[in-house]
Amino acid sequence: MKAWQIKAPNIIEETTRQDNLESVSSSKIKITKALISDNDALTFIGNDDCNYPIIPGRNAVGIITETGSNCFGIEKNDRVYINPIRNCGECYNCKSGNKSDCIDTQIAGENYEGFLRDFAVIPCSELFTLPDSVSDDNALFIEHIALSISIIDKLNIKKGEHVAIIGASTLGILLCQLIIYYQGVPILIEKNDANLEIANKSGIYYTLKNDSQILKNVSDLTGGRMTEKCVYITDCTMNTKLALNLTSYSGSVAFAGFNSNKISIDFAAAMKKQLTVVGITDGYGHTAAAINILVNKALNFSAFNFATIGYNAIPKILSEKAKQIQNGEKTTETIVKLL
Repeated sequence: MKAWQIKAPNIIEETTRQDNLESVSSSKIKITKALISDNDALTFIGNDDCNYPIIPGRNAVGIITETGSNCFGIEKNDRVYINPIRNCGECYNCKSGNKSDCIDTQIAGENYEGFLRDFAVIPCSELFTLPDSVSDDNALFIEHIALSISIIDKLNIKKGEHVAIIGASTLGILLCQLIIYYQGVPILIEKNDANLEIANKSGIYYTLKNDSQILKNVSDLTGGRMTEKCVYITDCTMNTKLALNLTSYSGSVAFAGFNSNKISIDFAAAMKKQLTVVGITDGYGHTAAAINILVNKALNFSAFNFATIGYNAIPKILSEKAKQIQNGEKTTETIVKLL
């Protein structure tokens, strides 16, 4: 196996080792495509939650080259998505059978080796066979969809309900599309014109620029009620107090994303309005549903323009994304072709 390994913050180098299939409950995967995201750039910069040295890369798809004798339902040459979230198996919830409520979830590329490498040996329980109708590129965003499903579920977003979404990242746009699919009414708020244009092309009805009129504009759309539910996408750079201001009295606010990016919340304002505040960082347990969403062509990826790079360009792209984040600039995901 060859891989790019972050030895310590801002230090990345290539590593090689032999990864053999030793467990009868695991499979060896040839990684064909992976995703570089803000998470990987933050790991490159320095993340207190990371176990260095670490191979980055949270999301990937691949082809099974070997499979253990106890792997059922998957076979050699199957195309698979690799679930990037593992439960700890040790906390009270895991031992009580509530693994979806694990309090110490483990994340690929952060707590254990990620997928910016050519081969990986993975437990079969973490592999999901991909239907022919789901492309590799779209499959890389299965966790974005699973997280969106988790947000909709935990906020109990209902048909016809207005929901403010703050942040038009890839996650924010896919979440809006999924809310529309479930017949809710998302109002997407963003300060970046280019991201708003992608959202408009993706079929999102209500997109608003975050300016001095934002509260009035949302009030006009909701008949003065504001929104009962609001989702703040944690990789955006807008003030978190906007989420509290947009939510009606006794409403619910979710701070959702793949990292918290050290955001701060004015709990005095939340308490004054008696808001319910939840944090959602993964879509554990919703992977199969996310794949089904892709099979049903419920989401439109045509407006996105993700760059595609090769294996050798990984260090350069990680460094560039790290600088963008440190400068407060917007980044987007990059697809890595490993074949």
